[in-house]
Amino acid sequence: MRFFLVSFYNSETSEVSPPMKIARIISSLGLFYLFQYALSAESEIVINEIHYDVADKTLRAEFIELHNPSEELVDISGWRISSAVNYTFPQNTVIEAGSFLVVAADPKTIFEEWGIDAQGPWAGNLANDGETVRLRDSSDDVVDQVDPVMRAGGFEIP
Repeated sequence: MRFFLVSFYNSETSEVSPPMKIARIISSLGLFYLFQYALSAESEIVINEIHYDVADKTLRAEFIELHNPSEELVDISGWRISSAVNYTFPQNTVIEAGSFLVVAADPKTIFEEWGIDAQGPWAGNLANDGETVRLRDSSDDVVDQVDPVMRAGGFEIP
């Protein structure tokens, strides 16, 4: 072991030898790729459905549905929906593996109409002629984006 330390580190000059510098670079790259792999579950969260053109214009029944198709739960605390509407997910918000999460203009209306618990309300409105909806992670990177096309019934399935 002493040979290893002596050959890669000079305690008198506090210099690291070239082989040790290379080992540090390789180690740093390995950590970078490990970190990227750990974040890969986040990138699997998708905007699954957008309900924007409600038949009864007196109801605030617009919603956006997210889906986690991965086999792991994903913590989306601090993530946000941006562009058309704005909503930031509170702490301890998770989407279980294979599950869905609904965010709505008026969560109470969504529960009364469909019996679904939803988060919200959001700020803003979804235009009936379609507009961009972005899902951003806590670093503000775009995880998913949908540019909806108007469909009959006001549902958009990306």
